[in-house]
Amino acid sequence: MPGVSSVSQVIGLSPDAFIVIINNFTPGSGLLKSSVYTKFINPLTGTYRLTLCIVEDSLHSAQKNNNPAVGTTPTIYNYNFMGVLRGAINGTWGKF
Repeated sequence: MPGVSSVSQVIGLSPDAFIVIINNFTPGSGLLKSSVYTKFINPLTGTYRLTLCIVEDSLHSAQKNNNPAVGTTPTIYNYNFMGVLRGAINGTWGKF
């Protein structure tokens, strides 16, 4: 599995920054307000940017199937999509 060894090397390290994200969504207007609070715990060099992304879960729709291990059906109806990236709130590369 790609990346597993990289994650296992850093998973036990103390964080370099403290980040709190508070989201407020108003269903009637579709307005999303995100407030982000950050504080660096350790002195770091370099430039850092923060990107906020909207991810949606549990979407049910048709999914094309071309994997014979899953079955011969060309389309899987009512497929459960998880972790669908909908977009970046503040751009692809984030903000300083």
